[in-house]
Amino acid sequence: MLSILTAPGGEHEPDLSSQVGGAPRRLVFGNHGSVEGTGDLERARQAAADGGPVEMVDLGRLLKANGDLDEAEEWYRRAAEAGSTTAMFNLGHLFENDRDDPIGAETWYRRGAEAGNAMAMNGLGVCLNNQGDVGAAEAWYRRAAETGNIDAMKNLGILFDEAGDVSGSESWYRRAAEAGNRESMTYIGYLLKVRGDVDGAEEWFLRAAEVGDTGAANNLGVIHMERGDLDGAQAWYRKAAEAGDTSAMINLGYMLRDGSDLDGAEVWYRQALEAGNARALDNLGYLFAQRGDRTESEVWYRQAADAGSSYAMNALGSSRRDVSDFEGAEAWYRQAAEAGDATAMNNLGNLLRNMADLDGADAWYRRALEAGHPDATDGLAVLGRKIDHSDRQLESISFDTFGWKMTQNGDGFREWRSHELFLVERFMDAPPDLPSWDADEIREGMSDTFNLIGDPDFRIEDAGPSDEYQKYFPAELPEQPTILDVTLFEIPPAKCVAMTFRYRSHSEIRYSLGMLLLFAECVWMLTLVATEDSRFVGEREGAAAHRILEDSSAAEIPTDEFDPYDRRWDGLVPIEHDPLTRLRLLSGRLRDSIKLDSRLSTLTRFAELDD
Repeated sequence: MLSILTAPGGEHEPDLSSQVGGAPRRLVFGNHGSVEGTGDLERARQAAADGGPVEMVDLGRLLKANGDLDEAEEWYRRAAEAGSTTAMFNLGHLFENDRDDPIGAETWYRRGAEAGNAMAMNGLGVCLNNQGDVGAAEAWYRRAAETGNIDAMKNLGILFDEAGDVSGSESWYRRAAEAGNRESMTYIGYLLKVRGDVDGAEEWFLRAAEVGDTGAANNLGVIHMERGDLDGAQAWYRKAAEAGDTSAMINLGYMLRDGSDLDGAEVWYRQALEAGNARALDNLGYLFAQRGDRTESEVWYRQAADAGSSYAMNALGSSRRDVSDFEGAEAWYRQAAEAGDATAMNNLGNLLRNMADLDGADAWYRRALEAGHPDATDGLAVLGRKIDHSDRQLESISFDTFGWKMTQNGDGFREWRSHELFLVERFMDAPPDLPSWDADEIREGMSDTFNLIGDPDFRIEDAGPSDEYQKYFPAELPEQPTILDVTLFEIPPAKCVAMTFRYRSHSEIRYSLGMLLLFAECVWMLTLVATEDSRFVGEREGAAAHRILEDSSAAEIPTDEFDPYDRRWDGLVPIEHDPLTRLRLLSGRLRDSIKLDSRLSTLTRFAELDD
């Protein structure tokens, strides 16, 4: 039997696991010394007063650790004036990081650098690089690196990487890695991974992980994941995540989510979010969508979108589209597309095409194609067919669309919506799949089909539709479907059937009235669908039962024959509370408005009519 229900298409699932980390992006000033505990300040002051520059520097470090920047600066200055290059470096570091005074920082770094302090040379290089003087920065980095300063070697690696000099970058990173810099070890591993030397990459990642680099541990998880070693991947992700690596937290959550442990995934996503990883917002949005909680999913996606995530914007577009909020869908798709998201460009093209904005669809499909989206070519092909042929079959009939907005305009399919109501037109290029043109036999056939659908082991093939009709079955079958009435009528040269149903879809009560315009070769179908407001569910049924109890003539109706959906009860409650009555009134207008193009007279009449 024909299906007159439709369901929205699905959306792609994102791969939100992070890839192997690349080059470190933060320039390193160097270690200005650390202090364990607060110590005895009075004893340190006495030592500085009685001693030399070393004791002064030690007191400055202690004061800085205690938050007394002014007195720390005072003692650093005394030590610097006494010739301590370490104090000069520490003053530069204090002005750079605590005073936000780049001029003061450069002054002290330069004094220390010119006096031969390698840490100050590196710090001066960082200052100059931040000012855009890359040449001078490189010169000072090299001088520091030549003395064995590992931070300067790493900074040279960063500098050459930013300049696009892969060979120079690798050379300096390798020197820093061999000297023990763990972040440089990780980057050498990254370079080898990109080149396809997975074994070499793994070796460097292991070296870095052994000295505490959590990014390297995360990258080892990625390598094991790509090998299909899920246990190994999860072990490395967990090790890195427990050590505080937020990318590993995301990846561990992704693995748990993929293994259907949504609760475990949520724990790690939330932990990553608390640690400042905004990608967790996208993942939480997707996780709640998997749970079927659209409201909570959109809460997380909106936070991610506010943080600039184009993926979240696109996901919000799809979420809004799936509840027929097409204006909201367009706004979110457009925001993501304008941010450069190729998937959103393609989705926006699909949406605009379905809304009959063919020029807008063409523009976004072409932008998606330029951005490399694989489905844009197919979208343009579908659009081209629509422009070239303009759906001549659909345009062969005309009817009242009640002034509703067109929301979909696909091949052989169009849709108009108005709040909780929508109207669908579909052309099916196949002979009618009806047992006969008899209302009782049609009702019996539909009832048999609904009984099949209710079986937990049901397959579409069990319903017995021809191959041509299986493609018209919706992805989501109705729950608790009931056929309310079947009516036969004619709009020459077509023979017509109108069927009304009540069913559940997306946890809502819906009424659907389908009109089939039958020819021997094909079928046109017009479907009106109304959703019952949850506030008024059961009001019609209750009003009909109450009327029977009050009306002696109606009370003669046997209980087992009581049908609250019979037309006699139409209008018993306010029409805005009664979608079935509203649907029947609209169907009358629709039926009276149908006009067939004269070209349809060449089609063969439905054969069953002559039997």
